[in-house]
Amino acid sequence: MRIPQRSALESISKIEGSGQPPLASNAVVLARSIASLIEQHPFPMPFVFPTEIGGIQFEWKDSERDLNLGILPEIHRLAFLKILNGSPFGEGEITNNVEQEVYCLLDWMLSS
Repeated sequence: MRIPQRSALESISKIEGSGQPPLASNAVVLARSIASLIEQHPFPMPFVFPTEIGGIQFEWKDSERDLNLGILPEIHRLAFLKILNGSPFGEGEITNNVEQEVYCLLDWMLSS
């Protein structure tokens, strides 16, 4: 169930309200925090959807680059995957300075 919306925060609320699948409360809190960061800057709005394991995924796509940011149900665990021209380009976890790392990933996404 992908929900492209103008507001990532609205998307999270709709997903949370649907109850399917059940979301980890810490994933929702972190997703809202990231959505607020995104909406404060001129970044494109992502697709936002729940994961099967109770997390939330943000996904951006353009003609050359894709960026997936997954909020895992474990406390403060974020995973990312960068895709360039259809091939994985980099992946990892964000464990420190979430705001700065998310900004760096979004800057990469917009540099195409």
